[in-house]
Amino acid sequence: IAQQFLDRINRDLGRMTRIVEELLDLSRLETGEVRLNLRGIPVQKPIQEAVELYREQALAQGVTLFDFQEAHLPYVEVDESRLQQVLCNLLENAIKFTPSGGKVWFAVTAQDEELIVSVNDTGVGISAEHLPHAFERFYRADREANGVGIGLGLAIAKHIVQAHGGRIWAKSR
Repeated sequence: IAQQFLDRINRDLGRMTRIVEELLDLSRLETGEVRLNLRGIPVQKPIQEAVELYREQALAQGVTLFDFQEAHLPYVEVDESRLQQVLCNLLENAIKFTPSGGKVWFAVTAQDEELIVSVNDTGVGISAEHLPHAFERFYRADREANGVGIGLGLAIAKHIVQAHGGRIWAKSR
């Protein structure tokens, strides 16, 4: 019993540490304290790493993850670790809110001077009243979902994308 108690404390401590780190990260992003380490990189590498990180999670949840990248994506000037953070946040949310047996599609294409990342899933979606708030800090459309985050991932993604001069949005049916 003592070992189970210690395991539980360790899990909870890990979760609390992650929350504090995300809060600090978001605060720095919002105040402009974060300096992006911009450099030209082949964008396929962080994309593939993000997909591989979440392929196992999808499989464990019974969710099929499809990914597509155009064959000749351009070099982009980005902060590679921050780009990967955005991609991971998007994939994590899609997988987390897609029920077993569902599907997640992750695609990256280039159009004009923009890199377009899209994530679609067969989850329940977000109601129209909640959609405008999806990228706000601490906002969770499903307040009843226990243990599935505190609503920082999409807010962090929004600030990272905007710091790169990009746009981020959500649509839902």
